[in-house]
Amino acid sequence: GGKHIFDQESNYDFGFLHVKAVDDAGHDKSLEKKVEWFKKSDEMVKELLLSLQKHKDEDDEIIIALTGDHTTPICIGDHTFEPVPFGVSTYSALSNELNIEKSDPNSEYTKKVLSLKDKVESFNEVSACEGALGRFPGG
Repeated sequence: GGKHIFDQESNYDFGFLHVKAVDDAGHDKSLEKKVEWFKKSDEMVKELLLSLQKHKDEDDEIIIALTGDHTTPICIGDHTFEPVPFGVSTYSALSNELNIEKSDPNSEYTKKVLSLKDKVESFNEVSACEGALGRFPGG
């Protein structure tokens, strides 16, 4: 399971996590399951950030990307090609924003990282279109 990602000694430069259950809920046309798995995915991201906090070296910066590979609306039950939300952040910026790890808000590094932030407050298809990265069609 995901809770064991740091149990083994490793020197990986890249990690990938895919949550298939959100897609499956769309194929099942189940709003309840889709909402449930989005909430569980939020918890998984939080668990990942807390694990990174415990296991990363102080000098390491980690880049985190969060996206979907395609849309699977419950009204259709199959893959479609609407835009998918896409977010990129550093561990430091995310943990600072989510109050996981307090850093000096006046440090030059924190000012630089936060200056890259756009005005998007929600991770969804509509809000993501207004983000600094623009619009990405799914597929």
